Amino acid sequence: MEASQAQNSGPPAGDPSQMSKAELVAEVHALRQRLSNQQADSETDPETSEVRFQAVAAAMQVGVGVVDASDSTVLYVNPAMETLFAFAPGTSLGMTAVDRYADLGARQKVLDELECHGRTGHHEVRMRRCDGDEFWAMLTASRFSYGGRQAVLATCYDISRLKQVNDALQTINTGLSVSTKKTFFRFLVVCVAEALAVPIAFVGALQDDGKIISTLAVAADDGFVENFSFGLSGTPCENVVDQQICIYESGLQERFPEDELLVEMGAESYVGVPLFGFEGEALGLLAILDRQPLRQPELTESVLRLFAGRAAAEMERLRAEDALATTEARLSDAVESISDGFVLYDAEDRLVTCNQAFRDISKVNADLARPGVSFEELIRANVGNGELDLPEDRLEAWIDDRMARHLEASGEFEVKLSNGRWVRVIERRTSEGGTVGIRSDITELKDAEEALRTSEQKYRGIFDSARTGLARVSISEGRVVEANDHLVRMMRYDSRQDLYRNHAGPGSFVDPERRRDLMRLAREHPVIEDFSAAFYRKDGSAAFLNLNFNFDWDGDKFELVAADVTEQHEAAQALRHAKEEAELANRAKSDFLANMSHELRTPLNAVIGFADMLRLRLHGSLNDKQAEQVDDIIYSGRHLLEIIGDILDLSKIEAGRADLSEESIDLVGTAEAVMRLVRERAVDAGVTVINELAPPLPELHADPRMVKQVLINLLDNAIKFTAADGLVRVTAERPNAGGGLALAVSDNGIGMAAEDIPRALVAFGQIDDSETRRHPGTGLGLPIVKSLMELHGGQLEIDSAVDAGTTITVHFPAARVLG
Repeated sequence: MEASQAQNSGPPAGDPSQMSKAELVAEVHALRQRLSNQQADSETDPETSEVRFQAVAAAMQVGVGVVDASDSTVLYVNPAMETLFAFAPGTSLGMTAVDRYADLGARQKVLDELECHGRTGHHEVRMRRCDGDEFWAMLTASRFSYGGRQAVLATCYDISRLKQVNDALQTINTGLSVSTKKTFFRFLVVCVAEALAVPIAFVGALQDDGKIISTLAVAADDGFVENFSFGLSGTPCENVVDQQICIYESGLQERFPEDELLVEMGAESYVGVPLFGFEGEALGLLAILDRQPLRQPELTESVLRLFAGRAAAEMERLRAEDALATTEARLSDAVESISDGFVLYDAEDRLVTCNQAFRDISKVNADLARPGVSFEELIRANVGNGELDLPEDRLEAWIDDRMARHLEASGEFEVKLSNGRWVRVIERRTSEGGTVGIRSDITELKDAEEALRTSEQKYRGIFDSARTGLARVSISEGRVVEANDHLVRMMRYDSRQDLYRNHAGPGSFVDPERRRDLMRLAREHPVIEDFSAAFYRKDGSAAFLNLNFNFDWDGDKFELVAADVTEQHEAAQALRHAKEEAELANRAKSDFLANMSHELRTPLNAVIGFADMLRLRLHGSLNDKQAEQVDDIIYSGRHLLEIIGDILDLSKIEAGRADLSEESIDLVGTAEAVMRLVRERAVDAGVTVINELAPPLPELHADPRMVKQVLINLLDNAIKFTAADGLVRVTAERPNAGGGLALAVSDNGIGMAAEDIPRALVAFGQIDDSETRRHPGTGLGLPIVKSLMELHGGQLEIDSAVDAGTTITVHFPAARVLG
């Protein structure tokens, strides 16, 4: 990866600017050893040794200089020393070394140590370059023979960066220990930016499964930027989480062209280190950005690693604090959500915590129910508030008893308050010697118990005095375990105990199959209503009972409510027999009428036929009186023939011998044929009949003769009860597509009252009205129509009002309509 390549392209080995303090001390020690060897050679051959010394020193990365021991003039400096003090090559010779000290006091310490021991340790001193800039240097010096004269050998290297880093680390160790959660990460990034002399440093936490970084603090250009979040994809931070460190020494914007934030900040280089938790999980990252190529990458890496460990530890601490706070909040919320009062005392019997429900139930305010208050104080405050339903002289005894119960903390008890409410107290000892207590307001429970006792008493009274039989029966044994007196009398036992001992249980069913029916039903429906069965009484007689059951299979019992309907059952049986006999008589009547009608038709047709011959004067002439009498015979005969026909039709229907001969019927053609049959009758009555049926009208699947009779009867009825100059209309409609068909005959005749309509539909029923009496008839027309429509699965509907006319509609079902 590019980041890895950048990481490996560091400065050459031995560069003092990249070394730690320990590494620099070791390097200088080795240098001084080599120069000491050169000093030994110089005593035998000064000239040759000077050349060899300069060759060795010139190759050193550490600044090396030689000054005259008597006047501190510079005798030699190597290239590294010239660079360190900004000397132009060869210009430092003859200068005074004293001018290079920024702190003369530190110089004097070096000279004193040199005078005393002939050599010095490592001194951190502030030095001054030729251009006036000051820097921190690590300086060592020792007596030295150079070119045959006494000199001082000095080694010097720039520790400004190292000093800056150490100062920053010291600052962070001091400052972070007192910084708060809010300021810690701000302080951290400021220290990082100052230690590494970079404009931007930030620390961020991973979010959204490691896809997003949310910054915790951003130091930028000696200030702070408001925290923000950004996606890792396409940014240099993306590679940090998967590596120990990620370094981009230059060309940052070219490497990540889609990262607009880099462009905005003008970033050229980047170093980021991941932050890991105690269990190795990724927490976030610490990173710096510079607007120029990275300087001293190894030093930057070391510094960031030091700060990263502290940042990760703080993140873990904050995460632990958040988890602890969340746990405490959940615990507090859980305690507060308990509807019962909760209280916890420590081993010294002092309050640790309690919820609002405890304060409400105990009637203590928040000022008193505070952590640290003793149990006895709370109890005495509770008693002092007058909350207990006790006489004054018993209060101290109650307090003593309450304290003893509290010390025992192993049971529960109930207390009645002065306001009538009840509280249940439960106390238990904790493993640490404290006490946890629960206070429950059980007033509703107490009220419910009292209500239950009252209800049981009422139930017992109702059970004993009920006017229906009540019992509780064991399912497995089939034995009555409880019964009221009414059931005892109903089954004719002497007493309840007599019933309990001698009732036959399952064997009491007159029909054993009914018991099997009951058990099958009970398995599917534990609650059964209106179950009827006959049971043997004690004396062997049968009682027919109507029962309701409630089965409790888990409790191995069922309850029953029994009503003795023996009399009703016997009456129903008698009624059923009477109905059957009436139906038999009715069928016999219908058969008789049908047979008699056939017997009457034959001679009656002969009478009408002979009368027609007389009217036509086939056997001689008639005078006017005789002709009138012949017409009366013909009219009366035909009227009698119609009556007989109606009786025969109705008898067939009632006898169940009216069979349908079904076929497709053209209703329009049928109506026209009927119109021709009634036209003469309508003309005689002076009534206009209008047929409004016309194609297209769907065909019917029905008996054509019966449909024609329906229409004839309806038209005859309408013409009969419509005065001269009246109007009769025949219409048909199909209200809904795919539905049935309605055929209607309406008139503007005399009409009838709503209460008379049912009577008009009864066979031989006629309305007792002077108007209707003027129109002879049997009263069979509409009943026959109604019966014929019912044979077709249809209905008859009458809409009529006195002096407003009548509309009779017959409805054929959809199954009868074709198309």
